[in-house]
Amino acid sequence: MKSFLKSCVFILTLTLGSLCCFSAQKISKILPEEEHKIAELISTRSVAHYMAGVIYELNGELEKALEQYSEAYKAEPANINILYRLGNTQFRLQKFDEAEKSFVTATRIFPDKYLAHFLLAMVYDLRGKLKEAETSYKKGISYAPENLAGYTGLGSIYVKQGKIDEAIEIYKKALRFYPDDEGLWFKAGLLYAERKERKKAIEYLSKAVELNPDWLQSELMLAVELELDGRFEEAFKFYEKSAELMPSDISIYAKLAELSVKIGNFENAEKYYKRLIYLDSDNLENYIVLGTIYLRNNKLEKALEIIQEGRQKNFEVPRLFFLLGIIYFQMNNNTEAIAAYKRALDLGGNEDGILYHLGAAYERVGEYEKSVEAFRSVIENDPGNANACNYLGYLFAEKGENLDEAVGLIKEALEKEPANGAFIDSLGWAYFKQGKLLKATRALKRAVSIVKDDPLIIEHLGDVYYERGLKKQAKKQWERSLKFNPDNEDLRKKIEKICD
Repeated sequence: MKSFLKSCVFILTLTLGSLCCFSAQKISKILPEEEHKIAELISTRSVAHYMAGVIYELNGELEKALEQYSEAYKAEPANINILYRLGNTQFRLQKFDEAEKSFVTATRIFPDKYLAHFLLAMVYDLRGKLKEAETSYKKGISYAPENLAGYTGLGSIYVKQGKIDEAIEIYKKALRFYPDDEGLWFKAGLLYAERKERKKAIEYLSKAVELNPDWLQSELMLAVELELDGRFEEAFKFYEKSAELMPSDISIYAKLAELSVKIGNFENAEKYYKRLIYLDSDNLENYIVLGTIYLRNNKLEKALEIIQEGRQKNFEVPRLFFLLGIIYFQMNNNTEAIAAYKRALDLGGNEDGILYHLGAAYERVGEYEKSVEAFRSVIENDPGNANACNYLGYLFAEKGENLDEAVGLIKEALEKEPANGAFIDSLGWAYFKQGKLLKATRALKRAVSIVKDDPLIIEHLGDVYYERGLKKQAKKQWERSLKFNPDNEDLRKKIEKICD
């Protein structure tokens, strides 16, 4: 309300600034002849009160200014300048009933004065009389069809009434008179954006930016619409320019960081998340996202460094320790990974997700029973967890125990993901351990056809062939596996053995 009042007062004062001086003039047909005589000259008395009112107003003494304008009005009730000043001062003093009456009087006496209609419309707008404001703006425009204030005011009233189509049309009409007014292009662009007409919104907002390249609001809105339209690289450029205009605005850097990830420019993502951490070091999310970016790009040392930096901020939250555990796991520091996962669980993290990773870490350090316990807990809480079912089934198969349960678990996983090559490999390996070599062969051949370059799956198929006495086929699969994993010395020994 206060900002609206300030804007209105500014417009009123600016408009009336040129009306301070009177000149003796004839005024014809001011009031109905049956009620008033036609005034001929401005009285000396009204001029004195008027000028005193102006001085008080300039000094900020509005109550005294109002008294003087009221006296001037009594002396000269049919003077448009006095009515403007009187209504303006009443408006500034928030005496809206009185201001409305003054401007109504002005429009009645001078119906062809567009300014009187516009000022009355502003009062109506403030008082929530939107229909009346609409009518007043339309009347003003009819007397001044090329006046920008009327179009922008009427457009605003249409928006407040939810008449978006009418608002767009009135702005487009104004653009015929003012094609270089960036504000009109911007307002129309915003309305197209509200209607989710992305192409039109981008067209109009682009024109606003073209006319005023340093207008931050239009730059940002254009960036938003381009992003929503999936034009991430173009959106990035405008966010980047906005950041130049507002170098300390965290929200803009957040957008730049987010878009950098979407575009796949991880160098920029790193730069902007570092900037965010500098500007807002207490925001945990920035540490986690940057750590995740490093992790995905296999920059494990950097990932560990940024998460440890977050820990120094005393962020005791499950997500931070869960991510820390994953980083340690990828670094093959399984002891630290287990400690981090346990801390995440202690802090109330997502139990199933953390337990799954904890089970994998236990399996790596050879704590088989604890690994099985973790995976059983996940499956108990979420029987449809395909990854947990497969992992536990494969564990049993590798250990050569609970093989019937292993097959059952892996089949449950395959019900969820029937074309998962890793799951099919697990089933084939469980069949192999059961001695069901033909079933194992069929499953592993299918797994290899789905995951063509996994050295372990290919080696498994070779193992089955070897067990079936098909040494030539076994050697072929093992050699193929070795091409994908040339550091596998155990496999190399198997190949040498078969050649002897």
